[in-house]
Amino acid sequence: VWPQDDKIDAKFARQQRHLSLEEFREDRGVRRRCANFGIDKATFEKWSSEFIRDAQSEKLEKLKAENLVPKLKREGRGALEIFVNNQFFAYLAENAPEAVKNIGYLRKISDMRYPHEWMPDVRKIPRKIIMHVGPTNSGKTYHALQRLQSAKNGVYCSPLRLLAFEVYQRMNKAGIACNLMTGEDRRGPNYEDGVVKPTGYSILGTAVTGLVSCTIEMAPLKRCQVAVIDEIQMIGDKHRGWAWTVALLNLPASELHLCGEESAVPIVKRICETLDEEVEVRTYGRLGALRTSEKSLEYDWKRIQPGDCVVTFSRQNIYNIKYTIESQTGMRCAVIYGGLPPEARVEQA
Repeated sequence: VWPQDDKIDAKFARQQRHLSLEEFREDRGVRRRCANFGIDKATFEKWSSEFIRDAQSEKLEKLKAENLVPKLKREGRGALEIFVNNQFFAYLAENAPEAVKNIGYLRKISDMRYPHEWMPDVRKIPRKIIMHVGPTNSGKTYHALQRLQSAKNGVYCSPLRLLAFEVYQRMNKAGIACNLMTGEDRRGPNYEDGVVKPTGYSILGTAVTGLVSCTIEMAPLKRCQVAVIDEIQMIGDKHRGWAWTVALLNLPASELHLCGEESAVPIVKRICETLDEEVEVRTYGRLGALRTSEKSLEYDWKRIQPGDCVVTFSRQNIYNIKYTIESQTGMRCAVIYGGLPPEARVEQA
């Protein structure tokens, strides 16, 4: 039974320290952790014995019994387990630095506390950051892309491969040379048809393209005039948010346009405050009214209109409904779902 606080004194702390040090000596997890850091068995045996001896002899300030009393009162049972392990590595760093040189290197390269310091060269660039916020179909991305079209060079960062392809096609059809770069696809403009002309030529004579449309994870961190990051609210996503964070922090663009929901404004402003950068927010309203129909189609697919989108929740339903619509209306129906192969997805788009 764990005693009341008034019963936890230096004598009790010495007993708890002794138990924790004995558990530390036999803990296979600690041995595996040391092995991962390049500390071999002989080194561990030598220094763990000296560490335990010095701790029991009250030679280590943080492990002195009197200094452990407040910790035991505050944290209770199990307070010393992780604490003793950490003190061992601190002991090694002071007494056997060669044994823990790999730990220092690993700690340095895995320190993620100051992301604004990752790319100091980007911090030297005076970036103008503009947020275009509003609901779907409000023109926020359109205005950002208009600025990208007028730039000599730049990048569009998309949350979806299909959207990146759509912007790639849009730019090239407008006569603006644009490359496509996703995890599965790399392609450039078709200069042979004469619609698109290269921005210039390299010293090797190859065509140079000024714009890139890519998925956010593939964003090239190269100096450019304009960068557009779409769906910036995804910065809060626990699985993919890192990609938006990296792009926001590290895209070396003179103008950085962020498109998305208004809910993303506070977090973007907080991040930019750490960079000493200001954010200009432009708010847009929906261009067309969104109304709920008073009644459904009631599965009468003959009533469906060109441009309508049908959302269903299984691959089998997608193809069943596609077949029904095409057979009853004579209209062609495209299908889109996550598992669709890239080539088929592009063809459907």
